[in-house]
Amino acid sequence: MTEALKNSVVMCFDKAYGPAACVALTSLLLNSGSTDFQIDLLQTGTDPEVEQALAKLAVTFNRVVNQHVIDEHILDDFHVSNHISHTAYLRFFIPDYVHAAKALYLDCDLIVQCDVGELFAIDLAVDELVAGVEDLTGSKHAKGQLGIPDAYINSGVLLLNVERWRQEKIPQRLAAYYSENPNKITWHDQCVINGALSGKKQLLDKRFNLLLNDLLSGAIQAKDFSESTFKGIFHFNSTVKPWHSWCNPKYKVWVLGS
Repeated sequence: MTEALKNSVVMCFDKAYGPAACVALTSLLLNSGSTDFQIDLLQTGTDPEVEQALAKLAVTFNRVVNQHVIDEHILDDFHVSNHISHTAYLRFFIPDYVHAAKALYLDCDLIVQCDVGELFAIDLAVDELVAGVEDLTGSKHAKGQLGIPDAYINSGVLLLNVERWRQEKIPQRLAAYYSENPNKITWHDQCVINGALSGKKQLLDKRFNLLLNDLLSGAIQAKDFSESTFKGIFHFNSTVKPWHSWCNPKYKVWVLGS
């Protein structure tokens, strides 16, 4: 068993997103060398090349990497569409597999350009179960349907108190909300988290999850973002991914450099 009080960075993915997860992890480890955390990976499948890359990352950066291979049938009751897979819902079950006091969940389609120690240093209040960045574009399409009074956060970067999630049976609450409110859910796992945990969320600074869709929609002005000085987490939260051949080159330059 892993050390109970250590912070954990958590990622969830299937075989298709394994290579992207390795890239995201590399960016995380390159920029967070002074911060102590373990890595917990919730996977529905494995690939030999990805396994080799993960092992190399663990040795190169001297990190504990725990791999949890999950039976994907536990996700059969959850709906998927387009570029969203069943693994999106694995974040609901973090307390069932991760033994840590605090967890930072990260999507695979992002690049970390800051030390995540800044995030682990954030304390959640007694009445807060999760912290995330407001999703300005997603909110326009989903918040009204949910009928929530607080901000609608993006589920790609989440800070959570694992023990409190376990004590308050949050995985079961999220699953129940999903089954009881099918007509309210627009953006899958994200709407479930926002609806079920309404009033229990803390907002993070937008730089900890800068959303491509917010830049594309104009919710965040491109002139206010500098790829040369950005210190945060850039999230490709759209059908446009940097590894796609049809990805507009300027989106890659914003984060990855020319």
